[in-house]
Amino acid sequence: RAAEKDLRAVWGGALCVSEAQRAGSELRKVQRELADRSDELGLLSAGASRDRVHVEVFFDDGTLQRQLDAEYGADLVVVSSALRPYDP
Repeated sequence: RAAEKDLRAVWGGALCVSEAQRAGSELRKVQRELADRSDELGLLSAGASRDRVHVEVFFDDGTLQRQLDAEYGADLVVVSSALRPYDP
């Protein structure tokens, strides 16, 4: 809250400030751990934003998401799949 007050003192425009649930250092640690397992996971990319670590993999049918939820807790790691099942 003090940071918001300081920002408002120097910024006259619109300002959206929200409280993070996780420290940036925690997100970066998880991101590094996942990057170290990139071959195992089929990782294409990993990044941290909005209180989560976002990873893109070649393919996930939900199995990897459930595995990472079990390892890191629900809603910390968000898995996106580059390949998706064909649905005519």
